[in-house]
Amino acid sequence: IYQGQKISSTFTANAEFTVSDLNTQVFDGVGSNVDADSKIFTITAHRCNLSRDEITTPVVGAGDSLFICIETQDPNVAIAAVNGFFGRKANVPQTDLLSGNTEIIGVGTDAVTIGTRPYVEFFEDTTPLEVFGTVTLD
Repeated sequence: IYQGQKISSTFTANAEFTVSDLNTQVFDGVGSNVDADSKIFTITAHRCNLSRDEITTPVVGAGDSLFICIETQDPNVAIAAVNGFFGRKANVPQTDLLSGNTEIIGVGTDAVTIGTRPYVEFFEDTTPLEVFGTVTLD
């Protein structure tokens, strides 16, 4: 007999996208503990260009377009939504980048590209900029 569960997942990112808190919905048909398989979802994120080629040059200037590529490593898993996309530096508070000049390409596929132009406040000094966010998988 096959027993199934609905699983919702939340992804929390801090420089890397990771899976956390796999919440399950109760299935009334199971009367005892059942050993089940597990699945590890791997999400990668990196700086890229519009063609999705990885960029290793760490310098971003004011007015530059910044593209971040997020990919699942399973072609049967799609990125259904980008729920949050933020930027921060040591001397700049966390800033919601989705509310600015940001475009998301590829939602509903296994690879999403987020394009943005970070706010000028991020370029007042040369301390590193960190971008992070959350995605929903389907």
